[in-house]
Amino acid sequence: MKQGSPIVKIRLQYCGGCNPEIDRGLVVKRLEDVMHSEGIHIQYVSDPETPDVMLLINGCAHACKEEELKKILEPFPSISVQGKRLQHKPVPEDKLPNVLFKQIRSTVQFR
Repeated sequence: MKQGSPIVKIRLQYCGGCNPEIDRGLVVKRLEDVMHSEGIHIQYVSDPETPDVMLLINGCAHACKEEELKKILEPFPSISVQGKRLQHKPVPEDKLPNVLFKQIRSTVQFR
């Protein structure tokens, strides 16, 4: 990481993967690649650290992680992938990383 590179703290949550429409790990890996190419560093955090954004990676439209984490999500900005959807809008799987990056960029103030 270059000194002075913007950093975004992400709390990443995956669903259980019982009925995935997408390769959840690959979507996240490609998101990391997109962010790296833009010069942005990701720092994954967990409790009790405060994230800049909660990123929920649900494999399907049921979005069980949203249901499970409803109370935890309230104080933080959150972005949810629900299979081939982002924030409940259809997005082809191959476009998800770029569209997700744009959503993160519009949600988070990079440091």
